[in-house]
Amino acid sequence: MKRYTGGTEVRGGYYWHVGTWEIATVKGETGTLPGGPADKYLHAPLPLLFVAAPVMGAAFAIFLPFIGFAMPVYAIGRGIFGRKAPAKEAETGTVRV
Repeated sequence: MKRYTGGTEVRGGYYWHVGTWEIATVKGETGTLPGGPADKYLHAPLPLLFVAAPVMGAAFAIFLPFIGFAMPVYAIGRGIFGRKAPAKEAETGTVRV
C-alpha cells in the first residue's frame, strides 16, 4: 500500500486516514485527498476493506469490556500515586499547563 498526504491529487478509490482511522472516498477518475500535509493516508483496496472492517469491529467489541475495567483502575492509581508528580516535575524544571 502506497502512502499519501492530505491535499495530494490521487486516483479514485478508498484511502484510509492513518491518524483517525477514517476512510476517505475519492470519487471519479481523480480527486484530492482532504486535509493538509500532516494528514497521512494509505490507499486501501476494496477487498481489503471487506476483511478489515469486520475484524476492527470485532476487536473493538471484544476489548471494550476490558477498557471499561481498566479506566477506573487507572484513575484510582493516578489519584493515589499521581500526587507525587508535581514535586518530581519541580525537580526537573518542567511546567505542566
